[in-house]
Amino acid sequence: NDGSFTSFVNLVMTDHDNGETIDINRPLPYTEAYGSDALQHQLEHTDSVGYVGYHYFFEKQDLFWAAPIQGFGGAEFVMPSEDSIRDGSYPLIRPIFMNVNNDADSLRDAVSVLEFGYHRPEL
Repeated sequence: NDGSFTSFVNLVMTDHDNGETIDINRPLPYTEAYGSDALQHQLEHTDSVGYVGYHYFFEKQDLFWAAPIQGFGGAEFVMPSEDSIRDGSYPLIRPIFMNVNNDADSLRDAVSVLEFGYHRPEL
């Protein structure tokens, strides 16, 4: 899993630890899908709601629309965008972690990628 479902549970289903869950008795219950499979599911089930990473939405925004979400502390509703994600005003954001193997060959190959990520705060 790419972390989207875990983030969804932690950010949206705020009472999950006390039993809040997705109703599996719905006519079309929760379907776990990732990336392009999630988007394909949305195309096949036009009354469904999906939760995907912004990059998946951005690549297919000609097919889908994003729902504005109320900002922190009852602030006005915010659409997801590069700016609202970057400045933290969009409330459904999650960190991205970089994991590397701790051996000389892996580290040598990963250094340029890590340097790129750490020296590009706009990303």
